[in-house]
Amino acid sequence: MNEDSQTTKADELIALGFRLGGSRRMAQKYPDRVTVKAETDYDLYCPNEPEFVEVMKAHGFSEVAWQHHNYWDDMLIGIWKSEDNPEIEILVRKDVEKYTQAFEIISADMYVKYLWKSSPLRDNNIADPIFCNGVKHFFNSLFQLVGFHFEGTQNDLPF
Repeated sequence: MNEDSQTTKADELIALGFRLGGSRRMAQKYPDRVTVKAETDYDLYCPNEPEFVEVMKAHGFSEVAWQHHNYWDDMLIGIWKSEDNPEIEILVRKDVEKYTQAFEIISADMYVKYLWKSSPLRDNNIADPIFCNGVKHFFNSLFQLVGFHFEGTQNDLPF
């Protein structure tokens, strides 16, 4: 599959309500700090709603086994992939609005130094499972703080 067809499929899914995440979204937001290559995957996300499941199925996506999930945070319900578009990964989220708020408040420095797995600043002495676990815990904490700030409630906080 060439990049043009992947871009077209990703753009088509975004036009249908799927949202762009990951390094491609951060490259849009911080073009002077985050760059992506042609082979960079497309991380899309969507709510856990029947109409999105139907669209994914119609476009040849299916849910992957849980053993293959890299970052299983508290808002992640499932990950879908397609053999026809192997560079597109769709993450099904419990609360898309809260996830979006959390993702969008991440600064360029935080992303580049600590969260971006392909960052030139990443400490390669940290093994992938440890790195992924750290990213997962960062996002779970961020979800709690976003819930507190945007919802005005302390119910989501563990303290």
